[in-house]
Amino acid sequence: MGNYISASDIDNWPSGSNDAYKTRVIEEAEQLIEKILHRHFYSKTFDIQLNGTGKSRLFLPLTAPVLSVRKVYVSGIELPTSWIKNDDQSIMVDLDATMDELEDGVFADWEDTTTPTFWLTSVAGTSAISKETDSSYIQSGDYSLKMAIDALDSAAEIYQDFNMKPGGKYNLNIYRMMSAAGVTLEVMVRDKDSNVYLSSTGAWTTTATWIEVSNALTMTAFELEFYAYALYGDYRIRIRRKTGASQSIWIDDVSIEPEDGGGVGDPEYFYRMKDTAAGLFPSGYNNIRIIGRYGNAVVPRQITKLAKIIIRHDNDGDLYTNMIAGGEKIGDYSYNISMVPLTSNVFLGIREADEIIRFYRRQQKPRFMAP
Repeated sequence: MGNYISASDIDNWPSGSNDAYKTRVIEEAEQLIEKILHRHFYSKTFDIQLNGTGKSRLFLPLTAPVLSVRKVYVSGIELPTSWIKNDDQSIMVDLDATMDELEDGVFADWEDTTTPTFWLTSVAGTSAISKETDSSYIQSGDYSLKMAIDALDSAAEIYQDFNMKPGGKYNLNIYRMMSAAGVTLEVMVRDKDSNVYLSSTGAWTTTATWIEVSNALTMTAFELEFYAYALYGDYRIRIRRKTGASQSIWIDDVSIEPEDGGGVGDPEYFYRMKDTAAGLFPSGYNNIRIIGRYGNAVVPRQITKLAKIIIRHDNDGDLYTNMIAGGEKIGDYSYNISMVPLTSNVFLGIREADEIIRFYRRQQKPRFMAP
């Protein structure tokens, strides 16, 4: 299986061709295409470091269009993804973008009676998650979320992704109520890539950590004050039952709110963020790191066709039109043979393949390269 075709796409393999041979031939054909066209045509990950330019837009030195940007670090500090915009050649920081804060912690919006709109859910066994309408189990608003745990104490969990400003000061609040003594919840807050985890002291650790939310028989707030980790902006919160076989847990008013005047991970960088004239990508050596994907989300049909032509032609030279361009001199006699105009480029000498190659070569645009 190659990036552009699979062995089954070729219908004229030589008799006795094994899988290893077919794989090698496909790889060679695809490498040839990329060498001639100076780029690849599938989705591929990039992870590059660049010099900051002191400007608000940064061009990426890639040979194919940018598809998406997953992470941006400035001097080691991860920017929230909601701040980042990109086109096929560059990235920008959007100062007008809002942070993707935790949404609907009061469980006001539901797709149906078991599916909260802004939270993802996970259950096992016959445990269930549902919309609670009885005001006896609601802290505020019209609804809360109920976890009904089965007799086997099977899992029930909700989770959501959100942003925090690196180094900012925050308060975590969860209102909960349990149907009996001994029933408990636990919560995990981690960066999106599971590098660091919030602990019950408000400190961060590299060990996967759940924070216990103790039993309460009336709607009671669990609170924790902490600073967002200085290097990350994208996070996930998970809330699940810890113990509670054949019991119920109600959850409401979940929030992670910033405090006014909260700290920042890098004062110099956030000072620059306020002064756009200074540039949002500060000047420096390899101080910008960008991770994403580039190439084509779907391989173009003509590139797939080109790979097939190359391999099928190698297997049978009479299938396609061979182009001859060149000359010969014998004594005082010389002649030229050309089946294409002399101004045309011959790349492989296969008319059907070279037509595709010439099309893509004409489409190529100069790409801005980082200094």
